[in-house]
This record gives sequence, C-alpha cells and structure tokens, in this order.
Amino acid sequence: MVDKAKATDDSQIENFAKLEILKKAAAKQEEQRYVMKLMNIFNEAAIFKNKFTQNWTDFVDFLRGDQWPKRRPSYRVSAVLNIILENIERKDALLTDAKPIPKVTARNERFQDTADILNLMLEKIFESSSFNQAMVDLVHNSQTFGNGGVGTVYNSDIFQGRGDVEIVSYDPRAYYFDPLVRRPYLLAEGEYTIIEDIWSLAKAKDMYPEVADNISANAGLSRYSMNSKDGFFSRISSIVGRKKTEEFKSSEIPRVFIREFWIRDRQKKDGKY
Repeated sequence: MVDKAKATDDSQIENFAKLEILKKAAAKQEEQRYVMKLMNIFNEAAIFKNKFTQNWTDFVDFLRGDQWPKRRPSYRVSAVLNIILENIERKDALLTDAKPIPKVTARNERFQDTADILNLMLEKIFESSSFNQAMVDLVHNSQTFGNGGVGTVYNSDIFQGRGDVEIVSYDPRAYYFDPLVRRPYLLAEGEYTIIEDIWSLAKAKDMYPEVADNISANAGLSRYSMNSKDGFFSRISSIVGRKKTEEFKSSEIPRVFIREFWIRDRQKKDGKY
C-alpha cells in the first residue's frame, strides 16, 4: 500500500511538472506572437513616417551651419553666416515667455470642489521647471521638424522615490503615430503611439523585473569613440594626412534600446470601453 501510494504521488508530481512545462511553453509562444504583432505595428508606422522624415537629418545640419554641399572641394572656403539658428533661438524665447495653464470648469456645482483641486494641481504642474524645459524643446523641435511632442507621465523615481507628475519632451525622431492620423487635432483618434528611448541596463531590469533575465545590453549603444572630431590633436593629424583608425571603448554603464507602445484598449465591459 505504501509503495502504491508513493507511486501515485510520484505520478501526480510528474504530471504536474509536465503541465507546468506546457503552460510555460504556451505562454512563451503567446509572448512571441505578441512581440511579432508589435513589430508589425512599428514597421507600419515607420514606413509611413519615413515618407515625411527622410530629409530631417538635412534640416538639423542646415540649422547647425552645415549648409554647403557634402562634396564641396576642400580648397574652397565654406563660410557660413548662420542667422537661422539665431532667429530660431530668439523665437524660442518669445514663444515660451507666456505659460499656458489650462483651467477646469465644473458643469455642476457639486463638482466645484473637485475642479478647484484639479486647477491647483494643474497650476503647480505647469509652473514647474520640467514644463518650462519641455516647452522650450517643444517649440525648438516644432521650428526644426514642423512638430514636437510632450508627454505628461507619472515618474515614481523623482522626489526621492515619492513620485510626481513629470512633463517630458519627446524628440520627433523618436516617436511614431498611427498612420491614419492626418491632423494634429485628431491625435486622440489614433489606435497607437510608439516612443523610443535609451536606458541603462540597470534601469530596464529594475522597471521590468519579471523579464530581467531576458534583457541584455546593446553592444552598439554601450561603446563610445575614443577619437574626438573636435580635438586639437585630431585636427592636426588630419592636416598632415595621418591615417586615423576609429578606436572604441566599452562603457562602464551598459545601455539598452527601449521601444514603448501605447495601444488603445478596445475591450468592452458592460458595453463600455
């Protein structure tokens, strides 16, 4: 009887172990399908965006004073009087002089206390230094690329871990929208938004502990060049015709590339989203 009971227990443990393995395999397959779906969404947005952003690199070079053709002979003087950057910086200061602070108006008297609390919070948020800095970036990017993005997120790491609302400015080259959105005032009708960023490996593992073992450093982002293009000795070596070899060194802080997806949830409960 003892041996039979032990055999039964061993069989149950074995069946349970097999069931857990099957569950993990099914979850892994589901995860891979979801990752593939996200990649397809990104490719759709990236292909559409590339039609309008293929000259953005030239815009940045032109703004910084690199306005002559790339194959211009070296013996010609490539003098530039860059008044474009000066005008844009002046407009940055003028357009950010005033602070737009939204105001919540209660449609019913019983919500007036709630509206007063929201207005107080909005006033503190939009008068913060993070909003001022993000607004400058927004105006500058809008003049350079024709658009700019600002996100209002909750950052749990700021204020010694107490957390607070943070205004973040996004580089237009680092975010993607649903291609069906053709007008700025229709952004709320988009199905998804994608934001790209670079984090340290430690931050990524801390933010996503469940998959920390699957996160690894990006070799390209974790290296930096030892040759400075603007250094004195670098210029001297180029003048005398000395052949330079690019030397890279690994960073002490490994980095990872992050792609964040915000997708509209179309699931309904009781007939409502």
